[in-house]
Amino acid sequence: MEMGHFSGTDVLRKIRKENPDLPVFVITGHSDFNQEEARKCGFSGYIQKPVTMNTLAEFTGSSFKKTDKLSSLREMFDNDEEAIREIMDSFIQATNENLILLQQLINENKFQEAQAICHKMLPMFLQAGLDEEVYFLKKMDKLRDKDECHYPEWNTDGISFINDAKKTINDLKENL
Repeated sequence: MEMGHFSGTDVLRKIRKENPDLPVFVITGHSDFNQEEARKCGFSGYIQKPVTMNTLAEFTGSSFKKTDKLSSLREMFDNDEEAIREIMDSFIQATNENLILLQQLINENKFQEAQAICHKMLPMFLQAGLDEEVYFLKKMDKLRDKDECHYPEWNTDGISFINDAKKTINDLKENL
């Protein structure tokens, strides 16, 4: 949907001029965007980023089954274990840094800054197959540009997320 100098709706208008009946789907990382919004903008539908093999399988009706948390990365990188290890090492390092920052923001009660960190962490958590661990990140992301009165328990949920994420990171380290 956002591509720098032009948007998905700009591209859609150009496509519609050439082929008004062609189905066009938008891909976006905005968690507040949905099928209804996509159709209002003129798209046939949308796919939520990050796009995983499971997402594509569901979208296309394929019977692809995810075998482990890193299966989409394995597929994407043709089972190149060295590349996957490098990516996961980078993910682990960035996540540890972001968790420290998130803890500081929680301690300082900085809701909107915490939302920005959650938005930053969400795609890679999903790409790494950590779908179950992202409830807090998704909830914070959905509330972007809103104040904390919409999520008064964000501090305690954030601390729980940090603790769970640390355990998940340790498990990932052990399995690499």
